Amino acid sequence: MRYRLLGRAAALRVSEVALGTGKFGRAVPAEAALAVLGCYADAGGRFIDTAAGYQAGEAEKIVGRFAGAHRDDFVIGTKWAVGVTRDEPFPVRGTSRKAMARSVEASLRRLGTDYIDVLWTHGFDRETPVEEIMAGFDQLVTAGKVLYGGLGTHPAWKAARAATIAELRGWTPLAAITTEYGAAERDAERELLPAAEAIGFGVVAWSPLGGGFLARTGQDGRAPASHLPHWTNSGRPTARDLAVHAEVRDVARQLDVAPAAVGYAWLLDRARRSSTTIVPEMAASSPEQLRQSLRALDLELSDEQRGRIDAAGEPHLGEPHLHNLASDPVYFPGDHYPPAIPAA
Repeated sequence: MRYRLLGRAAALRVSEVALGTGKFGRAVPAEAALAVLGCYADAGGRFIDTAAGYQAGEAEKIVGRFAGAHRDDFVIGTKWAVGVTRDEPFPVRGTSRKAMARSVEASLRRLGTDYIDVLWTHGFDRETPVEEIMAGFDQLVTAGKVLYGGLGTHPAWKAARAATIAELRGWTPLAAITTEYGAAERDAERELLPAAEAIGFGVVAWSPLGGGFLARTGQDGRAPASHLPHWTNSGRPTARDLAVHAEVRDVARQLDVAPAAVGYAWLLDRARRSSTTIVPEMAASSPEQLRQSLRALDLELSDEQRGRIDAAGEPHLGEPHLHNLASDPVYFPGDHYPPAIPAA
């Protein structure tokens, strides 16, 4: 396992892959979850992602139990805004400063710690001004309860605005963003990844396998499914999704590894070619499943293999990107060398 800084605004060393705990305490019972955490730590993993909303706080309790006396050996990120219970009182829902402060105090108790390494918003709240979120981060960092702040699943313009406001007002900088990103879901390449590279955010990529889509085989001739609601509610998998799935499985057969390892290897390859830090978030229900995925750390996809997966999942950039690409020959004729374009 290698380590990287979490973006250019944070001198926080994190593992090149994070471990997600979204199913800990439900689909993955406590003892099995502890075994997965142990396997991850044995492989050199030190970056654990959890949330207040995972199983009414049970995932945080499991992470806290695992870290215990070795708390400082791990970078622990948690999220607020998706409540611990569905019947929480209205004033503490969303990303307001009141909700943030209340959630952080509860997370600290469940994790058994006095600080959170990275605090993320768990989604996008249309009502809370981004100034309030950044002021809340600054207050918690000043109090020593949080070390770094990050935005989860926010539009690029809002993340850029948050970073600018913090810089101008002398608040703690926005360290990182999270987004769904992987071979089967590459919409982040339109705006989010270029913004992260330009501004220096670290990026934690959740569900790199499309909610398990790339790791699954369809039953009875049916297309493989994703456990992500926004996939199934939007008519996915699409023909493009299935094309990526087929290429990933074919490469996996060539390399004699699990398809999950190829999905993670594709993203790790993309991360190594990025000018900012991109950290894939792995998930597993058993140590054996995690070990199969961790083989991605040693996989090297050939240019041909990577190119096939790239081509199958190429995102439609839309406007204004297509218009601007068409204008390049006008602005930059053949005898001119324009500035380098970010790898993402």
